[in-house]
Amino acid sequence: MKLRNSILVIFIFLFVGSAAVFASAVTEQTYQKLQALDYNSTSLNEIISQYDKFYNQVNKTAEGALNEMSKARQNNQPEAYREAYNRYAELSKYKMSESESNRILEKILSEPQEKQLESAVWLYERSPYYSPTLSIDFSINEPGYSYSYTKRLQQQPGKEITLPSASEINIDRSRVGILTGWGLTKDSLTYKGGEKITMPLVNQTLYAIWDSALQLVDSVTDLNITKEGLAAGSKTELPSLTPPDSSYKFLGWYDHTNRTLLDKEQKEYILKGKGALLEALWQSLSVESVSPLYWGFDRLPKKTQLRVGFLLYNQGNASLTNLSAKLSSDSEFVTFINDTLQIREIPPASYMTNNSRYGTKSRTLVGGESNTFIFIIDDKAPEGSVIPFELTLTDNNGSSWSSDVTFKVR
Repeated sequence: MKLRNSILVIFIFLFVGSAAVFASAVTEQTYQKLQALDYNSTSLNEIISQYDKFYNQVNKTAEGALNEMSKARQNNQPEAYREAYNRYAELSKYKMSESESNRILEKILSEPQEKQLESAVWLYERSPYYSPTLSIDFSINEPGYSYSYTKRLQQQPGKEITLPSASEINIDRSRVGILTGWGLTKDSLTYKGGEKITMPLVNQTLYAIWDSALQLVDSVTDLNITKEGLAAGSKTELPSLTPPDSSYKFLGWYDHTNRTLLDKEQKEYILKGKGALLEALWQSLSVESVSPLYWGFDRLPKKTQLRVGFLLYNQGNASLTNLSAKLSSDSEFVTFINDTLQIREIPPASYMTNNSRYGTKSRTLVGGESNTFIFIIDDKAPEGSVIPFELTLTDNNGSSWSSDVTFKVR
C-alpha cells in the first residue's frame, strides 16, 4: 500500500511538472506571435486583444509556478522549488518593449478622440514605458529678475488635475505680477489658475502667464477679485466684507508679497510693484461641546469635585493663539476650585479639546482630567435643579466668544 501511494505521489508530481512546462511553452509561443505582429495592418482592437490573451497566459503560468513553489516548500523538495522559482522568474522577460509601447500609442492617437482615453488607460496599466508627463513651468526671465522652477506630474491619462492658483505660489509678486493662469505657449492664456483639467495622453508643458495686477481673496466670504493692468503706485479701494455671523472677527488684509497684515481699518492699497496678493484673515471660534467628565449633563452629584472639559473648532482662516477659557456661574450653589484654563493655539479649520496638545482635522471626544475646570455643587442645591454656566474664551487680541450651558443636579 505504501509503495502504491508513493507511485501515485510521483505520478501527480510528474503530471503537475509537465503541465507547468507545457504552460511555459505556450506562453513563449504566444509571446513570439506578439513579436511578429504587423502593427501597420493589425487593428488596435486586435492588438489589445492579443496582448490581453498573452497577459492572461502569463498570469496563469505565474500562478502555477507560485503554487508549485508553495507545495515544494511544504514537502521539503528544494530542487522542485528551484525549478518552479526559475520558471516564475523567467516570466519577467515577458513585458512590452519601449518600441512596442510607442507603436501602440501611435495607433491609439490615430483613433477617433472619443476612443483614445480608454485605450490610453489600457496602455498605461500595461506598459512600463508609457507614463505621460505634465510639466508646469513657473519660470520667468526679465531684466533684473530671473526665476526658474518646473513641477512635473505623472498620472494616469484622464485623471483630474487642479492647476496651481496664484495663492499657492510663493514668489516675489512685486517683480513678476499675479499669476492669471497657464498657457500652451508663454504668451497666450489657455487655463485659469485653479482650473481643473484632465491629464493629457502625451507629454505636455504649461507655462505660467503673469499680469500686472492686484488679487484680493477671501475664503470665508468666497471673494476672489483680480484687478488687472495696474501700474506701480496705483491706488485700489479695498472692499468691505460682511462676516457670515457674529462669531467672525475680521483681522485685516494679509499682504502675501511682503508678509505683513494691513490694519483692519485701512481702506486703500497702493501697489508698490507689478503685483500683489491680499488675503482677508478672520478669526472665528465655535464651542462644539462643554461636557462633564464621568457624569451626564442631567445627573451631577452634590458634594463632589466635578471636572468639565470642552471641544472647540476654529472655523476661521487664521490661528487662534493664547486663548484663556473661563467657566462661570451665577448660582449660589457652585464653588469653583479651577475656573480658568489656557489653550496655546488652535490652527485654522482644526478641532481641539481642553487638554489636546495639537489641533486635529476631525472631531475628538472630550476626556481626561488634565487641564479641566473643577467645581463643587453645594449639598443645599435642590435635587433636579438646573444650574446655568457660561464658557467665555478670550484671545490675546481681546476678541472673545461665549457659550451657555446648563447642568442638572442629581
